[in-house]
Amino acid sequence: MEGGKKSRVLLAVVLVLTALVFTPALRCGFVNWDDPPYVTENMRIRALSVENIQAIVAEPISGNYNPLPILTYALEYQLVGLDPWLYHLDNILLHLACVALVFALVQRLGLTAEAAAVAALFWGIHPMRVESVVWVTERKDVLYAVFFFLALLVYARALPRERSGWRRWALILPLFCLSLLSKIQAVTLPLCLLLLDLWFRRQDRPVRWVTEKTPLFLLSVVVGYLGLSIQIHIGSLGTALSDFGLIQRIVLGASSLVAQLGKQLLPLGLSPYHPYPGELSPRHYVGAMILVGLVVLVAKSGTWRRDLSFGLTFFAVNLLFVLQVLSAGDAFLAERFTYVGSVGVAFIVGRGFEEIR
Repeated sequence: MEGGKKSRVLLAVVLVLTALVFTPALRCGFVNWDDPPYVTENMRIRALSVENIQAIVAEPISGNYNPLPILTYALEYQLVGLDPWLYHLDNILLHLACVALVFALVQRLGLTAEAAAVAALFWGIHPMRVESVVWVTERKDVLYAVFFFLALLVYARALPRERSGWRRWALILPLFCLSLLSKIQAVTLPLCLLLLDLWFRRQDRPVRWVTEKTPLFLLSVVVGYLGLSIQIHIGSLGTALSDFGLIQRIVLGASSLVAQLGKQLLPLGLSPYHPYPGELSPRHYVGAMILVGLVVLVAKSGTWRRDLSFGLTFFAVNLLFVLQVLSAGDAFLAERFTYVGSVGVAFIVGRGFEEIR
């Protein structure tokens, strides 16, 4: 079978399997946690008036600025009111789009079609995806990821040909803006692009890698600052960890990162809510030490070092700003935060599949 045809067939199989896994969500309703302010009790989505659209764009909800997902709720409301099936269907369709983009991205990173299918399926049907796909309010995850992955793919396709002209940035910049308007977690995109520079071993000077991304870094800083300002305004920033020192917060963040990484391979203890601990326990310090040990292990992993370094760094970078060292809200980790970062783990799984074939 020709390479292109094989890829299309394998992708079709992955998409069908993923769709079958999430089809039961069409029978689900709304939940009473965040769905009311975002959807069921949000009067701004009831009519597509200029006033409502302006308010959606201007006003954060529950301390978060996500105007694009809310605009999609407004469109759905015009079609079916508060009948939840369409809201769930659109979440599933967006997730399927993300699965297709992940398949294309890991192939661009060098995986064979078969390995890319394994990686995309692992990522697409992993239990940690449920929160992002089935919870209507987490439309922001699947929506920001579509634009995020598209931007990565545009960049990855241009890098091997050493093309860094304005056309590439003319696509990436608006995709980045749309991703930011969907979820603030998209601020990590410039760092992910730098990882791609390293992966494809760009031949020009590293200083250029950074300077050409200056508009993206500036957008990340501005949006990050606005997000922090909103959290400060509503009084949720730093309150949960007010009795913790900086070292303790770093230990908690490192432990959280290790816990989320462990759940990629052994998805136990999943929950939509993980409250902050009242105090650090020995397991938090053990988690931090495991992280240090993991870094040393990867550094000494020989032929696997490059693949492990890329995949695990991609995972860590995309959780960097949600590790709650500053603390925002009343939960210190969430499975939904790994939606994009888990692609790094999926890439490693795909590489492992290539090794054992």
